[in-house]
Order: sequence, then C-alpha cells, then structure tokens
Amino acid sequence: MQRQWNNPQFLQFWKGLEPGMVTLMAPLFEALDLKSGERILDVGCGGGLTTLEAAAATGPAGHVTGADISDDLLELARSRAAQSGLSNVGFAKVDAQSDDLPGGPFDAAMSRLGVMFFADFVAAFANIRRHIKPGGRLAFVCLQDTTANPWFGGHVVAKYAPPRPPSRFPAPSPFALGAEPLTREFLSEAGFRDIRFTDFTDIDISPVPEVPAAVSLLAGMGVQPDALAKAAEELRAIDLQFLKDGHLVVDRKHWVVTARNP
Repeated sequence: MQRQWNNPQFLQFWKGLEPGMVTLMAPLFEALDLKSGERILDVGCGGGLTTLEAAAATGPAGHVTGADISDDLLELARSRAAQSGLSNVGFAKVDAQSDDLPGGPFDAAMSRLGVMFFADFVAAFANIRRHIKPGGRLAFVCLQDTTANPWFGGHVVAKYAPPRPPSRFPAPSPFALGAEPLTREFLSEAGFRDIRFTDFTDIDISPVPEVPAAVSLLAGMGVQPDALAKAAEELRAIDLQFLKDGHLVVDRKHWVVTARNP
C-alpha cells in the first residue's frame, strides 16, 4: 500500500476517483454528528476534502487532523487547506495502523473509504481507538463486498492477484471490510462497542475509463504487464455490462459503520 499510494501516477488516478466519492459525504457526516469544538481524526484523508468539511463543522474551537500515507495526496490536501482559510486543520504523514497519531486525544475518528487497506485490521482499529477519548466515537464508510458490487470484477482481481502469505485478514482492497460479520469481529477485538452497520446505496455515473479501475489495484500488487493486459480485457468486458448512453452506470453498495470507545 505504501508503494501504491506513493506511485507518481497515483495522484492523477485519485483525482479521477475523487468526484465519485462526493455522495458519501452526507451519510458519513450524518453518522458523525459533529459538534463545535470537537477534535477529529480523519483516517486516510486523501486530498483532504472530508478533513476540511469536518474542520468547518467543528469551528475555530475545534481541530481536525488528516492522516494519510501518500506524500502527493497530503500536498494536495495542504494546498486546499491554505486556500480554504481554515486554521483549525492539520495533516500528518502517518500509518494509522501503528504510528502515534498527532492531535489527539480525539472526540471522534472518521474515514471515507480509507480504512480498507490495512494488513492487520485488529491492530489498526485498536491503534485508532487508543487515540479516541473514552466514550468517543468512530464512523466510516466502506464498500460492501464484491458480491454486492459486481461491477468491480472481484473474481478477476482474485484470479490475477499474486499469492500472499497466510493471514486471517482479507487482502487490503476497497472491499476488504465488505463482510459485516468479519468487520464487526475486527472492531470488537479492537475494543470498540455499540457497533452498527447501516446500508447505503448510491448511483455512480462516470465516463468509461481508458483503463478499468481494478487494473491499478493489480498493478500495485506487482502483477506483470502481460497479465495486466489480460486482466484489463476481462475487466473491460465487465464494464460493458454496465454501459448506458456512453457512461458506466452502477449501483454502489456501501456500509456506514459506527462504533464507540467504551
């Protein structure tokens, strides 16, 4: 993940993805119910739009820390923060799985599609919880599994992804936390309580990409070019199933997950 998120080409890929994530802001912030003066951690903040939204909601007396592992995305986030004029926001290059997270203790931690890429989900959520005040809360949005989102072509990714060492955890991917029972287990082991899942579906209408999105994921896993070309053909065939009036039109199934630090 460190290698993929810091690939020079990833910033442009991210900018292409970012507009499609705007619809996730409302359900995330509804679940968070931010209050003026609160201190908030934004895990996997990317280009910082969610961080800035939270900073505006918590006001001058609050503070929001955006955490990410990508230098390029953090640079984008910092430039947006400077343009916004908000002074109650900061960004840090840290691995939320294991590093100390500056700016805490936090009233809440949040994430929009940023917590699905850990190697050890229990350790990661335990580390995040360690930085949340007693009684504080966690809210994140993640995709449901690939059976609920057939537009992704998860079986193609599984076919071409290289073998990984045995692990009780799913491979880091956009869908790693899609199975409710498993994600509930990870959060519970990490010490969270009052864990709740709310179903959320949006419709994404986007131009047909030159390269199917899942190819980037496979490239980050080290799949060789010849295999990537074959995977791209199979993924393109899946894209065509969701083609309407020259655009990809898909129903995206998400979970809005909330929990509390006892």
